[in-house]
Amino acid sequence: MKNFKLNRLSQAIRIGVMASLAFVTGAQAVEKVGAPRAVYRATCYEAIPEHKELVQSIQIQIAELKAKGRLADAEWLHQRMMGHMREKWDVSQSNLVTTAGLTDILDKYFKGSSYTAAWFCGLVSSVSFSAYNAADTMSSHSGWLEAGGTNAPTYTGNRPALTFGTASAGSLATSSASSFTFTGAGTVKGMFATTVTTKDGTTGVLYNAVNFTGGDRIVANTDVVNVSVTFTAT
Repeated sequence: MKNFKLNRLSQAIRIGVMASLAFVTGAQAVEKVGAPRAVYRATCYEAIPEHKELVQSIQIQIAELKAKGRLADAEWLHQRMMGHMREKWDVSQSNLVTTAGLTDILDKYFKGSSYTAAWFCGLVSSVSFSAYNAADTMSSHSGWLEAGGTNAPTYTGNRPALTFGTASAGSLATSSASSFTFTGAGTVKGMFATTVTTKDGTTGVLYNAVNFTGGDRIVANTDVVNVSVTFTAT
């Protein structure tokens, strides 16, 4: 009888402990968030051969207008210049999202009380290229180099802005193209998106990077490349 009572007491203690744990054990819900992936479309234009000198002259005028802050006049002149150019190549490709980009999405969207977007497009040079890595950041990307400043091909100004329209049906597209005007010849490997406009800069968030479909693309002095981007949430 004594052993029976001890067993009943032991059983009651175990039930009590389990009931207590039911109150203190945390509930867990896991939701997998898919990062918006981008499809980049890049179109390269070259000067019509008999208009090359005119295009070069217009590009100098555009640079001078931008330096004076006359951006509207520069844009008007740019559109006029495009009438003297023809398509050289056109490519599109989806991208790799970096770990830094994934972290930035979670931090800004789920934790940020206020956030102003500022995104810019950069180009990847073929010089010393090996590979992209999910661990790449703007301060550390040993597998590739940025084109535009130190590495060919060079272009005028800083990284152009990515200007977006309104999101719809899970997608967000740029409302106008990001334009690069080249001042030197070279080979472009691909492109990337970052939060800082400074060309060759090592600060800011590197969101993604991608190579062109069909391999490297050659550009010449005075060529213009227009980039359009569509982000789609998955």
